[in-house]
Amino acid sequence: MKRMISRLLFWIGVIVLVYCGMQILTYKWNANEQLNKAQNIIEQKQFTDQQSDPVRFSPQKGDVIGILRAPSIQLKLPIIEGTDKQELSKGIGHHIKTAFPGQMKQILLSGHNDSAFRDIGKLKKGEQLTVEMTYGEFHYVITKSDIVSADDRTVVNRTKKQETLILSTCYPFHVLGSTSQRYILYAKKQK
Repeated sequence: MKRMISRLLFWIGVIVLVYCGMQILTYKWNANEQLNKAQNIIEQKQFTDQQSDPVRFSPQKGDVIGILRAPSIQLKLPIIEGTDKQELSKGIGHHIKTAFPGQMKQILLSGHNDSAFRDIGKLKKGEQLTVEMTYGEFHYVITKSDIVSADDRTVVNRTKKQETLILSTCYPFHVLGSTSQRYILYAKKQK
């Protein structure tokens, strides 16, 4: 009986490892594909007039809209419009109800803590972030980090008139599945 339970636990462990490995490989493949697409759009200037103006910029859910870079940790990720499971499986998501870079409001980008944003805890105050869009490149400096409840809706303060980039992921890092806390990074736009 003990031997059968041991074998069963072994095979359950193998299945979990294979499943997790497949999830990671699928994410990396999808993110690389979207990153190449974003780079082509930005470099080739393959965009409409609407995509070249931050005021008129209005992508559709699921569109690749830009690239986030954090040079200090060699992070380079595609930004996808929307934060549902489908969008987050391809990169980091732009929260639809927040602004875009250049609109002088708050921008919220979210990613999974076990894939895209697994290393954002290594980013420190004073380090730089860059967002590349079809209509320009925007630079931000990290001002603070915070850990909040998953239910905290005050992360984005819509009354502020200063452009702020906010990165959000589940906390603690490297945990599979849903967590009760969020790790938040705030960065202000450089002039």
